[in-house]
Amino acid sequence: MSGYLPGWEQVEMSLPIAWERRFRPWKYSVSHSRLELRGFPAAVGERAIALAFHGVLAVRLRSVYMGLSLAEANAGARREMLSFAGVPPDADRVRCIVIGPDGRDGFVVCGTFSAWTAPGQSSGRPV
Repeated sequence: MSGYLPGWEQVEMSLPIAWERRFRPWKYSVSHSRLELRGFPAAVGERAIALAFHGVLAVRLRSVYMGLSLAEANAGARREMLSFAGVPPDADRVRCIVIGPDGRDGFVVCGTFSAWTAPGQSSGRPV
């Protein structure tokens, strides 16, 4: 995915992961099945974060998160999410990612996701 976001650097991230900063849905493309969430720096010198979910099959989001945590869904939540997405329960190339400690803050059912960083501003404005 090199060059997905010009001026941004792709970084390796594994789940679970959490940030104490403001995130919001930034872009959703139905035709490309791609969702992007952006996290804004809380202080000068911090980097902006973009999370790109590819092959999106289902999603439930809030309009803003004052902190964000992502984790793989447990078996029960995974079954529910796959059912909601209309995907067979034995789908092995589908990731079910919960947002928040218990998934009540949302979820994403997708093929893959990637993370990107860029120099940011502390104002919470987009980079």
